[in-house]
Amino acid sequence: MNQQLLCQTYPGGVYLGFNAVIDRKSAEQLVYMVNDTIRNGYPEVNILISSFGGDLAQAYYACTSLEALPTKIITYNTGNIGSAANLLFMIGAERYAIDGSSFYFHQTSFPPPTDQTTAAFANSRAQWISREDRRSCDFVAKRTGVPTKTVAGWQKRELFLDTDAALSNGLIHAIKAPTIPPNAFFCQIII
Repeated sequence: MNQQLLCQTYPGGVYLGFNAVIDRKSAEQLVYMVNDTIRNGYPEVNILISSFGGDLAQAYYACTSLEALPTKIITYNTGNIGSAANLLFMIGAERYAIDGSSFYFHQTSFPPPTDQTTAAFANSRAQWISREDRRSCDFVAKRTGVPTKTVAGWQKRELFLDTDAALSNGLIHAIKAPTIPPNAFFCQIII
């Protein structure tokens, strides 16, 4: 991306496509690409997202890193956003969704151990799941103004919200498709 951005000025801005599972590699790549736009003088970046989520720890890493960067981030739900991808979407100072897109919420999960387990291990995992549920509910609630208890209810019911529900609950600011100007730079994040 550096070489392409340095070769030319893009008055239409920068648009990044992210349709990956959130893991270490995709989180690092997204943070790198957004930071690269800043290094090249762009004051904002548009991120087009469609992802059913992934690793919660990596989603928090990406969110914390992106929110720390000195840039305005605009996010678009371009299809379906679920699980940990909701956190990534919520970092947008402006958040939009195309008509017909959805947001999926569920409780925190983790892969079961492949070996035998103990009661202490199962108890510590249950405590971890409860803590992560509260943390993710607080994250969404803080950015939407929806009470944490309401977000927790979405998670417990494993709920899909359509664009109208997302708009009325503050997940998005408008139902709006992205329009990428011809003089913009678009880069698909490839994992």
